[in-house]
Amino acid sequence: LKRGKTPLVPMDGMPELNGRMIGVTGFHGGGKTELERGIAANIYLAQSGLPVFGREFQLNVKQVIGLLFITQHGEGSTVEIITAKTVRILEGIKSFPGSEVVVLLDELGANTQQHSGMQLGKDLLTKLLRDGVSVIFATQISELAEWAEENCNSISIQLTEQHEIKPDIGDGGMDRLRERTGLNDLLRV
Repeated sequence: LKRGKTPLVPMDGMPELNGRMIGVTGFHGGGKTELERGIAANIYLAQSGLPVFGREFQLNVKQVIGLLFITQHGEGSTVEIITAKTVRILEGIKSFPGSEVVVLLDELGANTQQHSGMQLGKDLLTKLLRDGVSVIFATQISELAEWAEENCNSISIQLTEQHEIKPDIGDGGMDRLRERTGLNDLLRV
C-alpha cells in the first residue's frame, strides 16, 4: 500500500506500552509523528468498539488519551501553544487512575532553548511517571531520551530513514539530510 509516494511500513518492533514509557527518537522524517498518530488512531478504534486490524496487536483500552502534537495551531508562539496544551492534558488526566491513561507527546522539548526544553521534558516525564501513566514521547533531544531511560525506566526506540523501528536511541541524521537536500553544497559557497 502507498500513501502518496511513501510506502506504508508496519509498526513491527514496538515495545509493550501498557504502564510503560517509550521514547521515540531517530531520523528527521523517519515517521515518529506518524507512528504516534497511528497508535492514537488504533486506540480510538479500540475504544469505539471497532476492529483493529494487525498481527500480534494487544491493547489495554484506555479511558483517556492525551495528545500533544506541535503541528497543531493556536494563538501565541509555538512554545505558548505547547505549554497551554500541556496544562490541559495534565488537568484532563488528573481525575483518572494512571492505568486508564495514555499520553502521546510529539517533539518533546522542542521549540525553545535546549536547556528549557530539556527541563520541561524532565519535569513532564517525571510527573507522568509518578502518575503511573502510559507515555510515548518523540524527541530529537537524545540527552532527554537517555535521561528518561536512566530516571524513568523508559524504553528507547529509533526510527530509521526507512521508517523501521529499531531498539536504541537514534540521532536525527542531520548530516545525511543536509547532504541529501543539497544544503551542504550551498553552505560551502
